[in-house]
Amino acid sequence: MDIILLFLPLSIILFLCFFSLLVIRKDPRAEVNLVFLFLIFSSILWILFNFLIDISGSTEHALFLSRLTIIGPALWAPLVLYFSLIFPRVRRKISKLKIVVMFVPALIVLCLTPTKYNVIRVWYGPRGIDFQPGVLYIVLVFYLIFYFIATIRNFVSSYLSERGIKRMQILYVLGGFFLTLILGIVMNAILPILGYGQLVSVGPSLSLIFFSSFTTYAIIRHRFLDIRVIVKKGTVYLLSLLVAVGTAIAGTYGIARVAGAPIDARLLVGGALMSALALLSFSPAKRAFEKIANKYLFVSLYDYQETVKSLGQQLTRTIDLTKIIDTIIKSTADVMKLDKAGVLLRDESSGVYQIQKIVGFKEENGISLVKDNFLTEYLQKTGKSLVHEELRLQIRDAANSELRQRLSNLRDNMKKIEAAICLPLFREAEIQGLIVLGNKISKDAYSSQDIELLETLASQASVAIENGRLYDQVQDLTQHLQEKVDEQTKHLKKLFEVKTEFLHIVSHQLRTPLTALRGLLSMWSEGAFESYSPEEKQKVKQRISISCERLNNITNDMLDTLDLEEGYAKFILEPLDTAEIIDETVNFLKPNFDKKGLFLEFKKPEKSLPHVLGDKQYLPQSFQNLIDNAEKYTPKGGLTITLSQPDSNHIQISFKDTGIGVILQEKEHLFKDKFFRGERADKINTAGSGLGLYIVKNIIDGHHGTVGIKSAGPNQGTEFIVSLPVAK
Repeated sequence: MDIILLFLPLSIILFLCFFSLLVIRKDPRAEVNLVFLFLIFSSILWILFNFLIDISGSTEHALFLSRLTIIGPALWAPLVLYFSLIFPRVRRKISKLKIVVMFVPALIVLCLTPTKYNVIRVWYGPRGIDFQPGVLYIVLVFYLIFYFIATIRNFVSSYLSERGIKRMQILYVLGGFFLTLILGIVMNAILPILGYGQLVSVGPSLSLIFFSSFTTYAIIRHRFLDIRVIVKKGTVYLLSLLVAVGTAIAGTYGIARVAGAPIDARLLVGGALMSALALLSFSPAKRAFEKIANKYLFVSLYDYQETVKSLGQQLTRTIDLTKIIDTIIKSTADVMKLDKAGVLLRDESSGVYQIQKIVGFKEENGISLVKDNFLTEYLQKTGKSLVHEELRLQIRDAANSELRQRLSNLRDNMKKIEAAICLPLFREAEIQGLIVLGNKISKDAYSSQDIELLETLASQASVAIENGRLYDQVQDLTQHLQEKVDEQTKHLKKLFEVKTEFLHIVSHQLRTPLTALRGLLSMWSEGAFESYSPEEKQKVKQRISISCERLNNITNDMLDTLDLEEGYAKFILEPLDTAEIIDETVNFLKPNFDKKGLFLEFKKPEKSLPHVLGDKQYLPQSFQNLIDNAEKYTPKGGLTITLSQPDSNHIQISFKDTGIGVILQEKEHLFKDKFFRGERADKINTAGSGLGLYIVKNIIDGHHGTVGIKSAGPNQGTEFIVSLPVAK
């Protein structure tokens, strides 16, 4: 015991130093890391002075050291309170005056440290060094209680207001803090009463290690093992071990009583037999306690193997794709306790991602994740699940600024729609879709075990979805083989026509920006611009940027046009709230108007209007094109959108701007001719593709509506009027 009492404090001091190095190495300038470093330092002082008292050789030295032991807890209390205000992030502005007030009691205690108000005298008693505390010790007890209660209140308040990883971080720190308090009370108050006063000196050493280790883990880890899983497994193994040890002790004691003699060969043999019996009883006891723990103590926790097995059995019972998707959504939401989940699959012919089923998410938000293909390309490249809370680290470690920006945009979008995890669904090495999950209802973070389970479930789901798709294809070919052959023949003819037209368009529309871009870049690489002034170089950069933007716009618009013309765009018409769609589109595009000093006003009707028949994906796109068109060709003023019902069968939307207007000769070409652009429009916005209004016309036609244009002439503004049928 003496050796343990001697080396235990020194070992724990080394551990605390190691913890401090881990935290400071993570970020030496972070305020929370520096405060934790001072916490470690005060803990070391607390432990060190208690250790030195035990090895002191005289009462004079012991008295001096006993008075110094108060320094550690006096500093630890305000430091841990300060830590609770800034961990895991500063939740409110902390004034310097408040910080000073927190540390004033500690300074008073430190000033009274060498006096008789601290420790009056010491002496050697039956338990070693004993002392007579002064009034400062009593004050210190109330001082510590007050600060610890305030600390717990701060941590609990933060835990209730945070979610995800930050919530888990606070849970770990709070757990370590409670263990520190409990062990400190047991070691310093309860054990002396039971006659184990010699352990009091190691009380701070053992108790402080919990807070320090838990807090270090919370600071340096970005993904946690669920603490409930740790508690569950630890409880099961501890109870199982107690049964095994109890069996061995009881058996050995029984043999000793039967033998009626001190330890001899028979007792050793009996003890060996009981140890073997204990080992045999460990596994049954462990299984029994696991059942009890799962049933009564940890009902909300899932069993990894059982969950995977259950989902696998459900997925093998059907090859119907709709039922497979329903099973994936329901199983994942039930196991993880979610209120948002969705599955998107890539159409094999068009490559466009479509929503198969969503719960909790808005459909347009689900599509927004895959609109620019960056998410799916990133998942294809990494081959791993994407966790919103880990994007911060991936942004920090990104190889270039462009990737950082795109990851940052993705992170903002996931936060906006409340998506927490994106799980890729692979077919061989190609991504065929993704599962999007929201946050847990409990606000807890996804643990390491959660991620591992979800990735396993996603692998099983990928196989089941592929089987369902193959079955659908076989059924489709079996039932409609001749129809498909005729359809494909027509499709090939149209593809040939589209190909011919496309080649003509490419040579006509893409040649100019490509030629300009290639020429400028060639001159740049040859150093032709070295002699240019900064203003001239900036103009060259702008020309390059405009050429790239035009290529991008033309390419995107051509893809949309091909989808509409080739029939890939399937309009699924259902009752939609036009006012709601316009409102969301206006909010999305208003920053562009604000940046140019233009107004964007939506005049909502005084009473709600009937819904229209529309497609959730394409109808908002047509409105967005019209609003974006106004912003591009309106130098001053702005756009006013009006919603009305001219008759019982139609809803009318007016987009009236104060822009450059349209001349009479241009009106008949704007909607009918692809790539048509007015002369003045081409000068104002050189990056336009000339396909925006053509796409609008095709979408509105697909909705059995009409779109028209009014303009009094140049610089007199333009009004686009869309009429859509009311949903019956």
